[in-house]
Amino acid sequence: MKTQPVEVEVLFSQAGIATAILVTLGDIYILVDAGDGVLRDLLGKGVPPQRLGAVLLTHGHSDHIAGLYALLGYLRGEAFRGVFNLVYPAGCCEVEAMLEAFFKCYAGTINFAINRFPMRDKSTLQLGPIHVQAWQMLHWHSVAGNPISPAPALGFRLSYQGRTIALTGDTAFFPELVDFVKDVDIAVIEATLDEPVPETSTYVHLTMEQAQRLAGLAKRGMLIHRKS
Repeated sequence: MKTQPVEVEVLFSQAGIATAILVTLGDIYILVDAGDGVLRDLLGKGVPPQRLGAVLLTHGHSDHIAGLYALLGYLRGEAFRGVFNLVYPAGCCEVEAMLEAFFKCYAGTINFAINRFPMRDKSTLQLGPIHVQAWQMLHWHSVAGNPISPAPALGFRLSYQGRTIALTGDTAFFPELVDFVKDVDIAVIEATLDEPVPETSTYVHLTMEQAQRLAGLAKRGMLIHRKS
């Protein structure tokens, strides 16, 4: 069997603004997170939403899902008649509310099907030749760095033809992250904080130092979700 390409492109990633990552596995496109501007970025690359094999959302914060409504609206406007696969953390009220609003506003005029896959820690999903495994992350809702409550948040491992990509989404450090990224072919790791600050103890984000150590455990590491 001919080895197919495996690529990761960060379309955009800035903490609090937007994150969107395009993963290419053979001839299948997987979008991980759908921050603001993702529709523009996809179209600019010649990858319209109709070509996405799935959209995986790591959690419901606005910088990771604000572009979802644009994707759905575009597919409706183009009279798309295929299937839109949407993967997200079970209990993610933001995603569920967005879907409910979309169906309520446009009832009877949506020609495509939305397959919903709410996932939990260590649950798995087979998307054609791609194996998806969800891992629970440690990420809290917060305002001005002050924690409120745990957010349903997942990282994803995507396996294809013997190669694995791990994407953390937003997370603070916890020991199982080591196993999540160890020996994978590509690890995409959030690195929001410049140095240890009180925010790290509130279960929100990784420091650059923590992210670099984790990246060193993978065959290749990519650090994202910086503040600027």
